[in-house]
Amino acid sequence: MADKTEFEKLKALYQGKDMSECFATLHLTHTKELEIVKKELSTVKEKVAVLDSFAENINAEWETLQNETLVKIRETVKEEEHKRIQLEMWGRKWNLVIRGIEGELTEKPRDTEKALRSFMVQKLGIQEQQVKTMIFAAVHRLPGGIAQKRNVIVRFISLMDREDIMYAATKLPRGSGYSIVPDMPPAISEIRGKLLQQRKALPEEEKKNVKLVYIREYPFVVLKARQRANVK
Repeated sequence: MADKTEFEKLKALYQGKDMSECFATLHLTHTKELEIVKKELSTVKEKVAVLDSFAENINAEWETLQNETLVKIRETVKEEEHKRIQLEMWGRKWNLVIRGIEGELTEKPRDTEKALRSFMVQKLGIQEQQVKTMIFAAVHRLPGGIAQKRNVIVRFISLMDREDIMYAATKLPRGSGYSIVPDMPPAISEIRGKLLQQRKALPEEEKKNVKLVYIREYPFVVLKARQRANVK
């Protein structure tokens, strides 16, 4: 039905005209249709150009987000994490963890304290009278360590007493089986462990000249070369 109607239109359009007039009419009709197609194509190109421009802007914004915004967010998160760890380190600065003192995890805190004071006198060489005057906020065993020598955590009332213990610990002979370290958050303990592994992997001569040092700022522990005495 549609084909018949179209045929009737064409018949009415060209009926009674000679061949040249028919071609002229046909050319004019196609030219108009071509102009319409060109306009539509131009409109489509304009829309595509707008979409391309929009896509470029989106890509530019995405690159900015990745290269600047996300970087700033990561830096801010890292800074906040460091501040949190610093506060936790401050809260633990009265604590020390002592390894190697004999005793069970289930022993009473008073027994742990007695073993601790004996260790200070016999192994650290601190005067008995000084040890007797030391006051502890808490002393107890930790789950970590050898079964019969569970680690001991002690919280001092006086930071001066704590520093005296840390200083005395530097005189423990190598291989004594005892060690004293600051109480640290898990994240810093992990960093400390990695640094000790790095030091362990050094050649023997280099290892002698490198020590683990505790500092006041993040990461709170670093490997540092030992200072050599000036030879005159």
